[in-house]
Amino acid sequence: MEELLRIGDVYKKYGFTRKTLRYWDEIGIVPPKYVGQHRAYGPKEVERLLTVRALIKSGYTPKQLQGIFKASDVLPSRVLNEDQVFRGLLEQASKGKVVDIDIGTDFQRYNTAYKRLRRLADEMGLKVMPNKEGETLHVRARKARS
Repeated sequence: MEELLRIGDVYKKYGFTRKTLRYWDEIGIVPPKYVGQHRAYGPKEVERLLTVRALIKSGYTPKQLQGIFKASDVLPSRVLNEDQVFRGLLEQASKGKVVDIDIGTDFQRYNTAYKRLRRLADEMGLKVMPNKEGETLHVRARKARS
């Protein structure tokens, strides 16, 4: 059985405020599960919370994300295809923004994110300069030289 976190637990573990979680639920970008009358977040919902936070840090607004999520006819199991998310982040980084990606302390998650960024950057003709600091991967990008 998957571990479900209530709003207070999500705040303590990840720093998301109750107000933010309720707003994101209200506009449909991170709908929680419900246990009785209480909101609860499983691993998939937590992954989505972290993705949404990374996208917002990279310059997207919650309303833009609402449009992105609504535009998807069928949401994949990881909500948005991670390649799409990373492409969006790389596009933001290539415009001079430093993009932050929450990767937690899991080394395998870091390795996976790093490899995916490198592969997508190559496909997009970008050179990425990632810098890991704690649980965050800071990414800069620029056009690769031909």
